[in-house]
Formats: sequence, C-alpha cells, structure tokens
Amino acid sequence: MHSDSESGLVTALQDDKATVRLARNESCDKCAAKIICRPGDDGFREMLAFNRLQASVGDNVEISETGNLLLKLSLIQFGIPLLGLLLGIFLVNYLQPNDTFLSKEVNMSIGGLVGLVAGGFVVWSTLKTWAKKVSCVFEIVRVIRIANPSIPG
Repeated sequence: MHSDSESGLVTALQDDKATVRLARNESCDKCAAKIICRPGDDGFREMLAFNRLQASVGDNVEISETGNLLLKLSLIQFGIPLLGLLLGIFLVNYLQPNDTFLSKEVNMSIGGLVGLVAGGFVVWSTLKTWAKKVSCVFEIVRVIRIANPSIPG
C-alpha cells in the first residue's frame, strides 16, 4: 500500500468515477478537506475517485491523490496572497511616497494589505475556474483482490 493512500469499498459507479466508502479515522476531525470526502455520522466517509482500473461495486480498492492536487491548491491558496503582501510592501518602499501625511511604515502596511487583498482575489478567481474543470481529487490505484480460501473436500 502506498504511504499516501487509503483503502475502501466501492459503493457506486457513475461514468468514469466510483464512490468509495472509507473508514473514518482520528485525523478526519482536523482535516481541511472535509468537503471532498463527505464524512458521515456512521463512522464512514465517502469519496469520489477516478475509476480507470474499472473496479466494480463491492470491490475493495486503494485510492490515492491525483497529481499532488491538494499540495498545489495549498501553495496557490497561501503562496499568492503572501506574494501579494510582500509585493505591496516592497513596492511602496521602493516608490517611497513622501507627499502623504502618513509615516512610511503605515504606507507600507497599507500597500501590503492592498497586495494581500489583490492576491486573495487572484486566488479566488483561479480556484473558481479550477473548480469547474476538476471533478475528482483522488483515483483508484489498485483493486485489492481477496483470494477465496479453498474449502477442503
């Protein structure tokens, strides 16, 4: 089993995707991706995954994240606003507006805030576009075959 994968049971199929039921664990309560896996009150959670291996309903499968999408989303979500904040601060520092009644530090703070808001808007519009294109974050990487024990005759 891959270190970043989980195993579960296929409960439904739709087009090239499968709904996989996974056991809930202690990290589910702190997870930021709750919206993706739909945790339930019954101790299980469900996740939609690409079904390129043609798993059937009732199959035990191993799922994994596709293409480090969650890492990329995190970098976009936090990196772009941080870049906007720093760019706003350094831009105001470089331009050095002296004709204002505010101190240089206050101007730099305002520039950083404007850069942060601009970066947040860029992230919002980027993720809004991605949400229309990305339908699954996970994929089935292995169908787990459980061999039937031979029955002594």
